Amino acid sequence: MLRIVPLLVMPLMIATQTALQAVEIGDSVLAVWDADNVYFVGTAVEKAEGGFRIIFEDGETKVVAENQIRKNDLEVGSKVFARWADGRFYPGKIAKAVGRVFYIHYDDGDKGWAPLSWIAVKD
Repeated sequence: MLRIVPLLVMPLMIATQTALQAVEIGDSVLAVWDADNVYFVGTAVEKAEGGFRIIFEDGETKVVAENQIRKNDLEVGSKVFARWADGRFYPGKIAKAVGRVFYIHYDDGDKGWAPLSWIAVKD
């Protein structure tokens, strides 16, 4: 009997986690912008044919397929690519979050603040 209970509980836990990951209108999301599977922060503003219309933090708009969108899960410790003063993106880790801005510890030792529009995540 004890062996059956974990099997019954496990599918319920998985179903709950899947339901929590569903994107809804108004959610802050990470959505793929290009063919390289690079995710940028945006907001799901409406359901559209083929996915959701996303307005990205930099103001760009695009319909993105549901399988290329996930809820924004950026937090302290998340690995990201963040724009530096030269306009290029470099790998780093979020060290601090204040509102909609992150303090990044770049892999090369540099440190600096980056707004959401300067953050990307590679899947």
